[in-house]
Amino acid sequence: QPARGQASGYGISAPGVWLTLGPLDARVEYRHIRDQFLPEYFDGLYDHSRVVADLESGSVVTRDATLDSLDGQSMNGVFGQLGIGLGNFARLNAQYQLLHGDENNQRLYGSASLDEGIMQFVPKLGRLEAFYNKNNIGMYGDDFFDPTVDMMYGYNVGFEMGGGVMILWSSRWIYTPEGDYLSASKPKVKSQKQVTFETVISF
Repeated sequence: QPARGQASGYGISAPGVWLTLGPLDARVEYRHIRDQFLPEYFDGLYDHSRVVADLESGSVVTRDATLDSLDGQSMNGVFGQLGIGLGNFARLNAQYQLLHGDENNQRLYGSASLDEGIMQFVPKLGRLEAFYNKNNIGMYGDDFFDPTVDMMYGYNVGFEMGGGVMILWSSRWIYTPEGDYLSASKPKVKSQKQVTFETVISF
């Protein structure tokens, strides 16, 4: 198979409104994209969903194909972000994107994390957060929380080791295709847990 050419396209995020009111941060912006450009293309799901296989037919679809399908198209919509701090104890964040074109593109992200007010009572605890991420909502006839290969959720726990070094333990659940995934009207998936450890250094 010949190598894929370099993708070309652009995106504009304007106008927008940003509001900070006490513990509340909110942002809403208009987005316009053209040709082979998609915001947040290289996200936390990239390695998992860059190739999706149909086990019954042996066919595969690459994530690059989502850029190819946008060639010659334009999409318009909104992106919104909301964050709120709960005292000095926790923080909640949410992001939502809806783009309209020949096909709609929806994305949802949410996270909840503990703040210093709580973590100071647990020695060496530097981070504790849970997250949920889903792209291409509705592409497979799915709703916001129906599992697809574009959905992931999990949690991160960080332990301070001193000197700006943190050991990060990440557990996340992703979904892999099952059966005739690409041709089914509502594809089936199965859950898969991944656990990783990494070292984070802060300067």
